[in-house]
Amino acid sequence: MPTPLKKVLLTTSEIAYGMGVTTNRVSQFINQEIDPLPNLGKDFKRRGKPIMFDLQQVLEWYVRRQVQNKLGGARHLEGVEADGGDVATVIDFHVEKARLTKAQADEKELALAEKRGELLPLDVIDEVIGPVIDEFRSTVDAIPAELGRTCPELSASSIDVVKRVLARFSNSLADRRFSESDLA
Repeated sequence: MPTPLKKVLLTTSEIAYGMGVTTNRVSQFINQEIDPLPNLGKDFKRRGKPIMFDLQQVLEWYVRRQVQNKLGGARHLEGVEADGGDVATVIDFHVEKARLTKAQADEKELALAEKRGELLPLDVIDEVIGPVIDEFRSTVDAIPAELGRTCPELSASSIDVVKRVLARFSNSLADRRFSESDLA
């Protein structure tokens, strides 16, 4: 079993120097909402004492950040083991956050459109249009029998042709998919 590495602690200034950035940029890394720079602030930050960083944690964070920047999206790294033994997944958190923000905005837009009466919930549409469609189908289904009673001169084969045409029409309505232009 390999010998565990001795914990090496660094200050904000040392981290900034090692990364080639300012101490203000290191503070931004610490305070970023997604994937912040790990630090030992809770354990080591005392009045007048600097924030300390575990070198191994900082290196892991830095490598993860560099890989994310190179890949530019959610990708799998073959053969890279995470703490749990699974293949590590690198996620571009900015892309994922943007997707989440857009989805939330879209959801709010739909809710507002519904409140303004521009959209109807599906259950309302089913409740209102469902009975109309059922009545339409029963009327269409009754046409061949009505033709047979009212027009006795029509042959059975002619009535069968009407049945087939109406069946095709009914099926085409059932299979119809509406585009946005149909609904506008």
